[in-house]
Amino acid sequence: MNQIEAYKILLDDFSQLHRTLTEQRVQSYNRVLSEYVMLRKSIITKDSGIALNFNPLNLFNVAFDENTHSNILAWLFDPYETHSQGDLFFKAFLDYFNYNVIYPNFDYQVKREFSGSEAAIDILVYGKEFIFYIENKTLSSEGIDQTNREYRDMMRLANALNIDLCNAFPIYLSPYGQTPLSKKFRPIKYMELSHAFEMVLNHVASDYVRSFLNSWLSIAKNIGRF
Repeated sequence: MNQIEAYKILLDDFSQLHRTLTEQRVQSYNRVLSEYVMLRKSIITKDSGIALNFNPLNLFNVAFDENTHSNILAWLFDPYETHSQGDLFFKAFLDYFNYNVIYPNFDYQVKREFSGSEAAIDILVYGKEFIFYIENKTLSSEGIDQTNREYRDMMRLANALNIDLCNAFPIYLSPYGQTPLSKKFRPIKYMELSHAFEMVLNHVASDYVRSFLNSWLSIAKNIGRF
């Protein structure tokens, strides 16, 4: 056997080995894929009654959208909104963060994107004797001199409503409790806010509202973890 014949035999053996290994890899891949598909079907079947991984905020791709979270928070704070739970959520917020304010018979208002002379605040909550001025951040950072401008607006509003500044509370809500430019603002983490609402989940009378609140909290309490 000359060298050329030996080389051809070696090449044939290599080609056969390559085909065998390729077939084995394809078979292994198909087996793993089949097992994965079966497992997914099993999980979906078991999950069909509870849909544990479903979240409407993820479905509509608004999990980190500031306006969405501000809308939800304002909705929760408003005692006359469609959740029909009165001041349950606002009171939970007050209790958790140790704010002592008085509002007989739900006598307070909630506004979104309230415009002052220098800036617009995300959420305004005010009654006859108090103001909450809430700036909300999820992914964006503070604008140029933003909280300083907002604080001056809040002082003007307090003066117009004849509310003592000691009962005017500027809040800076963010993923990590970042300190804003204006040191007058109280930094609050999304995780802390989530804990405040989780404490009253069992008191939510509506199953539908409780389910939605759970969906939102599962996003909100993890905003600072990503």
